[in-house]
Amino acid sequence: MSSSDNHPPQPPTAPLLVKHTAASAYPDVDGHLRELPLRNDARSMSLVFFPAGTVEPWHHHSNSDNMYVVDGTIRVETKPGSSGGDQQQQQQYELSKGDFFYMPANVPHQVTYVSDTTFLYVNDGVFDGPHWDSEVKETIYPPSKP
Repeated sequence: MSSSDNHPPQPPTAPLLVKHTAASAYPDVDGHLRELPLRNDARSMSLVFFPAGTVEPWHHHSNSDNMYVVDGTIRVETKPGSSGGDQQQQQQYELSKGDFFYMPANVPHQVTYVSDTTFLYVNDGVFDGPHWDSEVKETIYPPSKP
């Protein structure tokens, strides 16, 4: 066993989307996916629903986020240069049923719920809410139907 085998894999420094495929009920990324979520002593987890058209304006979290999409479609955007590495342009990720998404701590992002969406959300620490990065400081829900 090499010395690197004695240490758990480090979480990625950039957002990570693992697309679900029928051939892969339990997707794996370089053998590390199952070790990414639930890394700290204190964490919060919830099953979340947002209606289609809901937008969470630019914000970030103090801890990393892990999302597993139970149903629906989500669009996540990150700002240029904010996701680690040498990213020079805004990135956009489309998440759908069965997808897993990892967002490192402190990465500014905006979320749009393209359809009615339910997802499992795990925050790798005590959830302290979003830290808003824009002038809009709350989630924008679609108008209610009459």
